[in-house]
Amino acid sequence: MSAEKPPATRDEPVHLAHAISLHPVIISIKFPTHRTLHLMPADFPAPVCFLQGLSWSLEPAHVAELLREQRAAHLRRRPQDRFIYLCNDPGELPIAEAAGLDAVLAPHNAFVDERRYPLLAGQPVEFDAVLNAAFHPWKRHELAAEIPRLALIGYFHDRPFDATDPYYRQLRATFPNGRFCNETPEAGLRALKTAEINVILNRARVGLSLSAIEGGNVASMEYMLAGLPVVSTPSKGGRDYFFDAEYCAIVPPDPRAIRDAAEALAAREIPRDYIRGRAIARATRERGRFVDFVQRLYDEAGVSRSFASEWETAFAHRLFRPQPVHRFWAELRARIARPAVADVRP
Repeated sequence: MSAEKPPATRDEPVHLAHAISLHPVIISIKFPTHRTLHLMPADFPAPVCFLQGLSWSLEPAHVAELLREQRAAHLRRRPQDRFIYLCNDPGELPIAEAAGLDAVLAPHNAFVDERRYPLLAGQPVEFDAVLNAAFHPWKRHELAAEIPRLALIGYFHDRPFDATDPYYRQLRATFPNGRFCNETPEAGLRALKTAEINVILNRARVGLSLSAIEGGNVASMEYMLAGLPVVSTPSKGGRDYFFDAEYCAIVPPDPRAIRDAAEALAAREIPRDYIRGRAIARATRERGRFVDFVQRLYDEAGVSRSFASEWETAFAHRLFRPQPVHRFWAELRARIARPAVADVRP
């Protein structure tokens, strides 16, 4: 997963949001939502339907409660707005319903832009497996300890890269022969751009997803778009929704089981374009369902446009854009003041 984002300033903190439609106003938002919601002008001149992606499983009871609290706090300021939660797994829909949350199945891995992860011909295979995961303990890097040639790609949540971080130093000790791809002689420890990540994926045999719980796990979709089979542990949050038993293995959280599964999948030599094609086909079906859902929102609002005809311009990688929050709301205010047209890009 890439950590690319524009620089934030004290006056313009960055948030993750994307205006899917301006008439009616439909905005996709991601965690953390406090910047999007708290810094939204109370007098914003139109009701907003927020489509909130879920970056964590709904199964821990406190997650649904947190969403309820955030929604309630916002609606006290702006009761005209609406929240719909985009679940990554069908099993989370009844959890959302029981919590009183309006939700639909719209897995965020369906919105990973496949154009960012092309197959690269002629790449040498350098790694038995690649693990693209935040440098945090819940990603369970240690489960990859039996992989002989391991590539590690990572990032830190909401803070700069730090080679002195205790967990990162622990990883360096755990994997003395691992390739820590974020370390470069020229720039030290840094975030990798998407194109750089894709090169590494194309030089690996298998992708690893080892956390026990999170959201949809974007890295797992990035692996498949790069043509990699995936080894995963059992997990909650929805990443297995896009898995196919033909090229994905779910094994116990044991280093030897993970190594054996990686070796078995690599030995099958499944064509990369086959894995990629199957992943894109599944994502395309889910996008079609999402288009139908947004069309229903149009119909409810009395808007006589076809969202399907707008999809190519409404689409954004992962359904959000990192951008300065104050500027986002100011520009959106100016644009919705124009006559209602099929204007969908922020």
